[in-house]
Amino acid sequence: MLLGAIVNEKQRQIYYEKGQWSTSTVFDYLRETVTKFPDHIAIVDRFNKLSYKKLFEQVLKVSNGLKHLEVKKGDFVSVQLPNWAEKCHSLPGMCKDRSDL
Repeated sequence: MLLGAIVNEKQRQIYYEKGQWSTSTVFDYLRETVTKFPDHIAIVDRFNKLSYKKLFEQVLKVSNGLKHLEVKKGDFVSVQLPNWAEKCHSLPGMCKDRSDL
């Protein structure tokens, strides 16, 4: 079963050429940001304030946990969490390339 929009190769190429699409993941963007602003506040909820450095450390824990569970590229992962800081660890952790852990 294919989920999401179907985009033909010509459209895909145009999106990449115009810079509207990228091969970077949420994890890639977070890793870039943490090197530039490690001590800046990334997330605030009613229980926590997390710097980019602390967020990145927690994202790596999620990613390593998924590796331990043998989650691979192409596997489906579902997450259901309230709107707390912990929700922000999930997506980047899932986007990390499993081959470089």
